[in-house]
Amino acid sequence: MPPKRRHTKSRNGCMTCRRRRVKCDEIRPICTNCTRRELDCVYAAYCPPASIKPRRNGSTSTSSSSVPIPLAGLARQLDAILLGIPPRSPSSLPNILISSKDLDNLSLLHQFTIRTHKSFTNDGEYVKEIWRTKIPVIALQNDFAMHALLATTALHSSHTADTSSPAASRYQIIAARHYDRALSSLRTAILKRSSQNAEALFAASALIAIYAFACRTAPNETPRILTWIPLLRGITAITREWWPRVEQGDLSPIVDKCIRKSIEDGDFLTLPANIFHLYLPTPTPNIPPDQDELVDSTSSDIYKQAIDALRKVWNHFWTMGYQISSAFQWLVVLPEEFISLLREWRPRALVIFCHFLCMVKKLDGFWWIRGRAQEAFLRIERELGVAWRERWLEWPREIIFGRCETVGQEVL
Repeated sequence: MPPKRRHTKSRNGCMTCRRRRVKCDEIRPICTNCTRRELDCVYAAYCPPASIKPRRNGSTSTSSSSVPIPLAGLARQLDAILLGIPPRSPSSLPNILISSKDLDNLSLLHQFTIRTHKSFTNDGEYVKEIWRTKIPVIALQNDFAMHALLATTALHSSHTADTSSPAASRYQIIAARHYDRALSSLRTAILKRSSQNAEALFAASALIAIYAFACRTAPNETPRILTWIPLLRGITAITREWWPRVEQGDLSPIVDKCIRKSIEDGDFLTLPANIFHLYLPTPTPNIPPDQDELVDSTSSDIYKQAIDALRKVWNHFWTMGYQISSAFQWLVVLPEEFISLLREWRPRALVIFCHFLCMVKKLDGFWWIRGRAQEAFLRIERELGVAWRERWLEWPREIIFGRCETVGQEVL
């Protein structure tokens, strides 16, 4: 009778075969048994080679395994947990895949919470904390807000990266992709007119406005800040339509700063006196050329309203800490008729707007505002005639291109 052939016992088989108590051929990554039965084949986290036996004298093993003893113990505990899980077929488990785009989005969301949120406002740490904590939560519940958040963060990352590096170009592509998605999905959400997502509409609109403002324009195009006005006023319209809902929500401090602020007169810095001659219908020594558009009192009243609003905003801005929300408040309270005059490139409207740009220049330290005042001023200056430039633009030019100390700093 031939001797009984012994088989080598091994503890290195897959966890699935060990749970089923069948012989495993230890083929990796999927053994034959699991392949035949279409089961998940999971090998132990730590499998010491079967040919190496621990020494009995307690001396240190010379095993080629470099796994420290505490980690090996943890691996064995994980193996024990796996042994207690019944085998499942792959069809019963969800297919979880993490793509490179998912990792990009997670990275951008992380960047938003640690740096980008701080670059939107100088209205205090409390408002910045709301941007950091509340906006991401809202974005996770509304895809249009998430796309707007990721677009703005990617654009910020492209600004802080080396302009000649591949990373800057890559971030710009990612930003443009999310921006397009944000615009289309936000439009759909606005048409639904649901108060349930009022906060998300405000957050997404604000982020889209920042993105649009940060984008540069070609020298002969309409300055970005002029095309940006309808978008900013649209945010105001959205907020006012659902104000009770927004007022009671988490974003009320931001909205109060940006939309509902009541600006009072100040007693300190003032605009140059000659700007108030722009709406006078009667001749004066400082009367501007081209007086034809003031033949009716309606046009004169429109310019007066715009200048009075600018005076209030101006005094508040220069005396209360150069707040972004104060400066852009002027664009919100302007009469609609004045916006139409700006679109028509009327000289008086453009001169008044150039004085507003002095406040924008003061905020030049913020990445999304940097260069916008100079860009708009140069475009307007080319549009106006010599008489207008020499008499009315000298003062704002000295501020915008002079030694104006700016506020805001790059968030790295």
